[in-house]
Amino acid sequence: MKNKYEKKKTIIFAVLLLMLLSTASSIVFASAQPTVTLNPEKPAPKSTVTFTADIADIDVTNVYIHVQECNGNLGLCYPDDSNVSMTQKSAYTYEASLTLKHSEATYIEFTLIVENNGEWIKYLELTKVTLSEKPSNNGGSANGTPGFDLVVFAFATIFISFILFRRRR
Repeated sequence: MKNKYEKKKTIIFAVLLLMLLSTASSIVFASAQPTVTLNPEKPAPKSTVTFTADIADIDVTNVYIHVQECNGNLGLCYPDDSNVSMTQKSAYTYEASLTLKHSEATYIEFTLIVENNGEWIKYLELTKVTLSEKPSNNGGSANGTPGFDLVVFAFATIFISFILFRRRR
């Protein structure tokens, strides 16, 4: 009896050890995936966008951002895409600015391209960012200056005040 019990105990121990080793071997201690932030987060067509890439734990030689403007309504991407070199701002931070070219674009796609020990690696491939609506010219401009509707509102207020003031006399 004792012999069978010890065999079962050994088999269970071996299976648990095998499971533990297989789990530990599947854990990859890879470097952190780079991240890219945009400023503004939802740019407008034909606006300037600043891309900031945080790249840690990678031996970086060069960093590029590949940007393509697309029109989702027409189902096409414009052929004049941009491949912009990013400059290093701090130990792990790279930055590049790009002015979008197409007023009809509804979204952009970007890919971060990093040179690591002579090998080019693509990260965040074809990440899609929806563009904001085009600013309307009649409701005010994008920089917050008042538009035509504010002038009409001011004249209407003055006119109504004038009428009410004349009736009270």
